Amino acid sequence: MSRGAVPAKEGTEETDRLERVLTGGMPEGNCLILTAENVDRRKKLFKTVSAVGRVLSFSKVKGEARQRHAVQEMADGLLARTGKRLSTGAWAALGRKTGFELRESLGAIETLITYTGEKTQIEAEDVEAAIGRTKEETVFELTGALDERKLTTALQSLKALLDQGEPPLMIFAMIVREIRLLFQAKLLIASGRLGTFQPGIDYGLFQKSVYPAVRKIAGEGEDAIALASQHPFVVYQALKNAGRFSPAELAGYMERLARTDLALKTTAQDPRRLLERLLIAVCGNR
Repeated sequence: MSRGAVPAKEGTEETDRLERVLTGGMPEGNCLILTAENVDRRKKLFKTVSAVGRVLSFSKVKGEARQRHAVQEMADGLLARTGKRLSTGAWAALGRKTGFELRESLGAIETLITYTGEKTQIEAEDVEAAIGRTKEETVFELTGALDERKLTTALQSLKALLDQGEPPLMIFAMIVREIRLLFQAKLLIASGRLGTFQPGIDYGLFQKSVYPAVRKIAGEGEDAIALASQHPFVVYQALKNAGRFSPAELAGYMERLARTDLALKTTAQDPRRLLERLLIAVCGNR
């Protein structure tokens, strides 16, 4: 048994004890708060909590643009109460480090408020100094290296994520997402329906003249194009980076992803080696 594991019998006894405490009622003036990232609503404990207390669900915001907006709204309120604000560069640096995940972002802002003392404006250098290297930052390094076909950086980022304890299947899912976005971007470019798009287009012009065309041909339901639901800058980067790959290469990578997925889930092959070979195939084939 691994260190820190709880025997099944002991875990059941602890759950039963908690259920008895809950059904017996809390002492007057006391309030018990339980938090969990995931719960099984079929379990007796969840039903007991629902019956004697109150269950609040804070679902993850779907869609990168909506997620960023939600973070910014809550962060603005937090900053306003302390008389501070984040510069444009600081917001960008925060996003690179937290991926605009709500909990991580608000925690980072609280750290920045304390770190900056009497300063009213938080700058990018404050973010770099106060917020350490995060998993999200390493993820961005990996996907960025993949987009730019920088093999050494991609392998270093993979190692860092695995060393941080990130599950191989989660890392694989990130790689799959990035290659799918590149493939969809390539198909959109080939469709000839993006108007004035050129790889060197300025981001401001892209937002005004190209992004509306992407949204227009996005589709709905099963026909929806996942790329079109991303933040405009993600779409912009995918369309620019797709030029580094040929249609045949990206189609081949999609097939390789399917084989790697099968190997990760049904064989005893080393996940690290499988992911390394995948990155070598994508970034080293130039």
